[in-house]
Amino acid sequence: MLHRTVIMIAAWSLLLHAASQVRVDVPVVLTGPDSSRIVHGVGDPDGLDAGLSVEAATIGTAHWAIAVMETDTIVLQLDPPETELRSGLLIRSIMPGQPLGRIHVRIQGQGTLPLVHADGTAASSKELPTGRVMELITTDDACILQGTGITTCPPNTVRLNASTCVDISTRPGLTFYQGAVHCSRQGGKLCSWDDHAAACLIRGASLVGLFDDWEWINDTSNHTHTVDQAGRTTCLSQRSAGPNQTGSTRCCYRAR
Repeated sequence: MLHRTVIMIAAWSLLLHAASQVRVDVPVVLTGPDSSRIVHGVGDPDGLDAGLSVEAATIGTAHWAIAVMETDTIVLQLDPPETELRSGLLIRSIMPGQPLGRIHVRIQGQGTLPLVHADGTAASSKELPTGRVMELITTDDACILQGTGITTCPPNTVRLNASTCVDISTRPGLTFYQGAVHCSRQGGKLCSWDDHAAACLIRGASLVGLFDDWEWINDTSNHTHTVDQAGRTTCLSQRSAGPNQTGSTRCCYRAR
């Protein structure tokens, strides 16, 4: 017992006074008053010299990946490769191109997962310009996009307020459902009545196509099987319409 104690004391001495890693393969028990049961020289948990377990170091370290684009899927090959893909891997790569629709990710030939934000909303291609560093964390059923570093509105939009950006131009000739899908694939949604009216009144000089046609809004009226359109003749114009009629689509985006 004395021999083992001497070895452990020597090991801790090396740990505290030398820049080397020491492995202690037996439990370390500190005895004595609470005030003296401490180990000196170990960094604070948020310090650069803080101790990490192998598990934490493996999961928490960012893995670099070579990325190629296949239509709407970012195909990632880790370099060096991982023997096991699991939740919690932090992966960085260069955005290889612009996807055509909602973004998905496939890592090392495994299943294809959606790329979403932490709140579950779909990531937008407008948030990930070609050549920008992309950072994501894997889960069992999705890849979670980390901060994109974009502090302005997406391309071809204008800022309405601190939380909302609006398309400059419209997409004509879509039904209500087609318009909703179009905005979703762009990472946005149909504008609400409030969004549309405020954008028209406040940012109208920056918007293209105002008053060219009725624009779909994310709103309904007290009429059976109808939805709403706005903006045909004035900023406050509004009417009910059947969802299979056509109109212009202008999307709104949550500023990130």
